[in-house]
Amino acid sequence: MEKDRIAWHPAFLEAIQLELEPYLDILEFLPEHQLSQEPLKIDLVIIKKKKDVPIDNPIASIFRGYNIVEFKSQSDHLSINDFYKVYAYACLYKSLENIDIMDMTISFIIPKYPAELIKHLQEEKGHSIIRRGSGISIVEGGIDKMPVQFIEMKKLSPENSGYLRVLNGNLDVEMVNYVVEEAAKPHRVRLGAFLDAVLRANKEKLKEIAAMGAQTLEEVLEEIGLAAKWEARGEARGEARGEARGEERGKQEEKIRFAHSLIEEGWASEKIATTTGLDLSTVESLKKEP
Repeated sequence: MEKDRIAWHPAFLEAIQLELEPYLDILEFLPEHQLSQEPLKIDLVIIKKKKDVPIDNPIASIFRGYNIVEFKSQSDHLSINDFYKVYAYACLYKSLENIDIMDMTISFIIPKYPAELIKHLQEEKGHSIIRRGSGISIVEGGIDKMPVQFIEMKKLSPENSGYLRVLNGNLDVEMVNYVVEEAAKPHRVRLGAFLDAVLRANKEKLKEIAAMGAQTLEEVLEEIGLAAKWEARGEARGEARGEARGEERGKQEEKIRFAHSLIEEGWASEKIATTTGLDLSTVESLKKEP
């Protein structure tokens, strides 16, 4: 019964402090230490439901039953600590879901080659890194026999991985044309968040491309579709509210514009709040706006 349950963990804490009592001045004890203020989250888990069906795409050639994916945006990089954090998450996921570690993989989608991490894996851990195709490197033999790969977005082949290449930023005319063509095609998945991020990250480059093609920025955005509507709506909302201009206002308006694009895509309120940094009540209010 609950009232008869023995509190072993507090007893353990006191016991080990007693064992090490002569050294209390040089030791610090952190019981039930919280690892992070936010819940531990994996960026993406991809489950391969039919293991015997091959996937004809280089980024998924190593896939097994359960595939952990970590994404780093163009302004970020993959550090040694990031690597071990994701590896630890994979081990925790294996433990909680009772998965065979031999049925798991880890993929890092990154903007540039993680030279410091690769050097660490080679020189301090004795791993060999093998280049496999454009922009893809793998740890030979995996980590604890779990396949691990590093995927550099900007070096991926445009024939096989155009979407991830675009996410890396630095749009050129060819990439803009690619985005325009893809946005016009029917897809089984939504493109709103993808287009929104790409366009917001490349505003200045789009202006240059528009000038080269004797088009206005508005015309380029109109061809792509989402951004012109997105920016016009944000400007109108800012004027209607009459908020004071400034850096903080700009940041808040960007969050609100982004939230509206996610609302249109049908995202849940809690996920929108987490993604944009807005509080849940603000997101709910935005959903109620006409």
